[in-house]
Amino acid sequence: MEPFSKSLQAAADLDTARCQGNWAVIPELAKRYKKYHPDESVIVATATYEAKFSLFVNQQRKEVITSKGETTTTLEQQYRESKAWDVRRESDALLTPISKKDAQPLQPHSRKSLWGSSNNGSSNGSNGVNKSTATLIPTPNVPELMHESDAIHRQDDPTNIALPPRLNPADTEKYLKALQELIKKHTKSDDLQTKDDRQAQLAKIVVARIYFETGRYDKALESLARLALRMEDVHSGYGMVLLIQARVIKAICFEMKGDIPTAIETYGAAWDVFDQHPAEKGEMLSYWIEECVYRAILLHVRSESPARQVLPLLRGYMQLASSHWSPYWRMHKRWLIFQQYGRFLIKACQEGTYYPMPISSQPGAKVSSSSQKSSKASAYEELLCLTALYRNLLSSITIRSNSQEKCRYVLELANLFVDVHNVIGWGEISNIRRVLQFFQKAKEHTFNSMCISRFIFFTFMRLGNYEEALYSLRSYMELMGLPDIDKTDENGVETTPYAELDISARVELILSKLSSLRHIQETNTDAVTYESENEINVIEVLLAGIQLYGRELRNGKQAAFLGDISVELASNIDPSVCDYSMEEWTPVMVACHRMRGTAYGLYASQTHNPENRAIYHGEALASLRRASDYDINSWKVHYEIALQQAQMKDIIPAIASIGKSLQLKPDHIPSWHLLSLLNSCNQFKQVPQALQTIQAGLQECGSGTINVPTNITFGMPVLSWNIDEKHSRSYHDKCEAYLRLRITQLELLEELDGPDAALRGYGELFSMYTLLAQSLGMSEAQVAVQANESLRRIASINVKDLDSKRKTSSPGSPGSPPPAIVEEPSSPRSTRSSRSKSLDGVRRLSVSSSKRSAVDVSKNQPPPLPTVEDLPKNELIDGTKGRRKSTETLRSTKDKSRKKSIVDIGKRLGSTTTPTTNGHAQPPAHPAVNGLRRDSSQNSRLSIKRGSTAEELRRDSAASEIIAPTALTPQFSLASMRSNSFSGSTLSLASNTSTAVSTTTQNASNNASAFVRNQRERWHQLLVKLWLMSTNTFIKSGRFEEASKAIVEAEQLGLMDAVVWHQLGQLCIQTYKKEEPDNKELLEIGLDAYKKALMLEPDHIQTHVDLASAYMDMNEWELAEGLLERATKGSGWDRPQAWYLLGMVYKQQETFEQAKSCLLYAVELNEATPMGSFTDLPRFV
Repeated sequence: MEPFSKSLQAAADLDTARCQGNWAVIPELAKRYKKYHPDESVIVATATYEAKFSLFVNQQRKEVITSKGETTTTLEQQYRESKAWDVRRESDALLTPISKKDAQPLQPHSRKSLWGSSNNGSSNGSNGVNKSTATLIPTPNVPELMHESDAIHRQDDPTNIALPPRLNPADTEKYLKALQELIKKHTKSDDLQTKDDRQAQLAKIVVARIYFETGRYDKALESLARLALRMEDVHSGYGMVLLIQARVIKAICFEMKGDIPTAIETYGAAWDVFDQHPAEKGEMLSYWIEECVYRAILLHVRSESPARQVLPLLRGYMQLASSHWSPYWRMHKRWLIFQQYGRFLIKACQEGTYYPMPISSQPGAKVSSSSQKSSKASAYEELLCLTALYRNLLSSITIRSNSQEKCRYVLELANLFVDVHNVIGWGEISNIRRVLQFFQKAKEHTFNSMCISRFIFFTFMRLGNYEEALYSLRSYMELMGLPDIDKTDENGVETTPYAELDISARVELILSKLSSLRHIQETNTDAVTYESENEINVIEVLLAGIQLYGRELRNGKQAAFLGDISVELASNIDPSVCDYSMEEWTPVMVACHRMRGTAYGLYASQTHNPENRAIYHGEALASLRRASDYDINSWKVHYEIALQQAQMKDIIPAIASIGKSLQLKPDHIPSWHLLSLLNSCNQFKQVPQALQTIQAGLQECGSGTINVPTNITFGMPVLSWNIDEKHSRSYHDKCEAYLRLRITQLELLEELDGPDAALRGYGELFSMYTLLAQSLGMSEAQVAVQANESLRRIASINVKDLDSKRKTSSPGSPGSPPPAIVEEPSSPRSTRSSRSKSLDGVRRLSVSSSKRSAVDVSKNQPPPLPTVEDLPKNELIDGTKGRRKSTETLRSTKDKSRKKSIVDIGKRLGSTTTPTTNGHAQPPAHPAVNGLRRDSSQNSRLSIKRGSTAEELRRDSAASEIIAPTALTPQFSLASMRSNSFSGSTLSLASNTSTAVSTTTQNASNNASAFVRNQRERWHQLLVKLWLMSTNTFIKSGRFEEASKAIVEAEQLGLMDAVVWHQLGQLCIQTYKKEEPDNKELLEIGLDAYKKALMLEPDHIQTHVDLASAYMDMNEWELAEGLLERATKGSGWDRPQAWYLLGMVYKQQETFEQAKSCLLYAVELNEATPMGSFTDLPRFV
């Protein structure tokens, strides 16, 4: 048995050495093989000649073998055993390459291991991918031969695939003749009966390789054509390598002769052999199969082959690169293939030809339809695998690169990342953050690259980090020649060196910068080719900057400035230079004019100069109409035009414009909201039609169904410029638009049928608010907790009254179904009919909407409030007043409760009330009232942080002395206005709960992005608005005690909100006028509440108007005049009540011309004033 075992061992050793390409030891192993196999001579001679020839080839080309016969594997092993490898292995680098030893089969579901820790799951993180940083660390020296083994392929592309230099035929003649004589001697028939006969056929492949390496492709094809060897004759080992080698050589020969289809087919045959034997491994097998797949992929790309032929090869190459090959082997070829992989994914996804990657660890595995994800999700997972390997490759390939080459590689990879993510999607927030880390480190290696700065800006925008995005925008514009674009002094005047330049001159600076960049690239062949910034890229940044300043930061002036630059730059674009067609250029012009017009509309609403306001309104409308001229079918343009016309009080054209928008985009909720507001204007007085418009809009938009994904918080970007990619901002906007539409619906119902009819809608409105807030991922924030508390509290209001009256109440009957179309009432009778229909339709629509909604509103529904049907008819007055009668006993109880509430309010405000003169309070600390210094008002305003927690507000208030410290303590809180049934322990518990919630919210807000913080603030304000609405409804219905309870709820949510203090003042003043005209203390409390509102928000227009009205009742005409002039000259220019009161002030002062002018303007404005507010509608859609 011993000789037999040695013979097998000798054969195995020889075969293994040939598979591994260890040519230096093969002559000795061949002699040993001959010793134990004396009857076989062909394999011994073939192996010896092949080894000598291979050594000669490698030495001539200096590829992967040294003069000592060390292979790539040997060199890499020596490198890993050195101290240099230990240094690199222990470093914390995102781009550390995946070692061959630790590499695992690449699977779509293995994304986390590829992006996070090492692939083998080890805890030390060695040889893996670490996500903690993206540092391109200095890598220890790698053997130069490994790094330069495929340097000739640096310039490869699908149309030009390099081959190593061909050898001189004379230098290989000795090997060729010896092998030909050997083949001729042992080729007697095709039966292949002996081992020498079969080995002789394999020797033909070696002969073909000699012809191939010397450039004699016809001879190589002739040699392979006479090959009498079938695939079934070879099962494993080096025979399998020779069979694949034969097909690869044959394919390359066809390629060199120009027969590309046959070459592609032959490459496919070689890949099929490898695919059917996935267990086979070896250096020479990798050598030839890599050459096969590399050239096949590029030829397929050149031939524009379908995805079903290209994707399997690309995936197979990626699989082998991740699990079989050294990270330092053929890096230049691998770089090109990964680049083509990314480009092909873009093409396949855009054309819809992409198909999911199979769930298998073996290359070429068949696709199982039952185990596939959606195409989009699979493409994203495949992209993550590719980008992980691409980053590893970047670290390896830049080891011996100079700074310019490293810059080129980094820019090329960054551009590919952005292009492929823009098409396939950016995915989860965690992935976007990792890409951002790469961009930030790439910036250090690209010398403040323009495109890297642009990528960083957009990435911050996708993350919702608006503060960082603002700095990135400044950095980019500085590289474009306009530093500190938003640097202004305290008066808003630009202080940059370019402040004197007009828009055209500034655009010339940008164009000059881009022209210089093109000149460098055209004249310097060594310049970085991927720094290809052009006018379109700059415009994209400017448009995103308009969104940042206008929509997110509400800075209309800066947004309009960027809009001017974008339009001017777009007008100076040379499409031929930017390589853009007119079809691609037109949308750019539309976007520029639309964004500029919207920005100017915002700027006009914020300016206090009447002349400038008219100019800005004109600029806004002209720019929007220009955008419409470029694209008449843009629903966004028509919506912005309609909203701008509504702001300018041009109602009839606004209705026509919004009608065009709805025809193009019938499921846009704000468009229906705008149309309903336009119908509710006093010019038409079509409140029933406005209600029907809302009903039609809800039905068109899915009857209130809003399907919010569960991963909205962390599973998608905040913003996206890809119309097919979901982003969280769109869901937040849709939910907010839906809730605001329902709020307007309730306001219209209250106007149509009185406050008592509207009270029953608040329960559902609060429930809808809570469920929407939770679905948006804010269930852990204070806003959702407060909403749930609000549900219980709103249900407790009027419970006693309701119980006392239900004994005599009778249920209401359902009405007729809502009309299918919107019709204008033609008579008083039809108007009343429309009112009842609209009311019934609202009720029925609310029920049907809740049933069909993705969020079930019926769950956790609070007890309904008393409705018109619940109350006896003899206890209802006219619907416009809606005031309930009560018995003397009930009135006495209410009076006592109200007096106690008044006293508590006095304690609450006592520390901030100024001394009184002549029986009433002095004017508030405000410039327009008592000449207080402007700096004091501004400091008070700056010290208030929107969206702060209660604890933060207490600290800020105490520090800035806006409110005395005792004014914010629980015992002096507005919570003391609760009825006697609320004990001290209840108040204490509420205070503790509020503190706990505030602490939780503060901790959660510390790590939240600016977008999340803004959204929490917006939804917080919506909740406050709901409570203030209910307060106002109770006031209208004459239920002042319930209004006091509702204002307590608003106060707990928005203690530092001007609207809350304004509503409190309105409650006190209305109570004073209608209930207790002799209670001067109540009047003082109301005035103090108005003053507090103006201290918190000096430009709160409604407070100016109502406080001026109160002063007019007190004959303080000069104080009223100061308030009204400030309001009408500022953002209250469109308030008819302000102009009317100002006209009455002038009338009192006998300045009749001014009075006439004000009163006429008030009438004009009143005709175009809606039931709600146009400012609630979104801009920059």
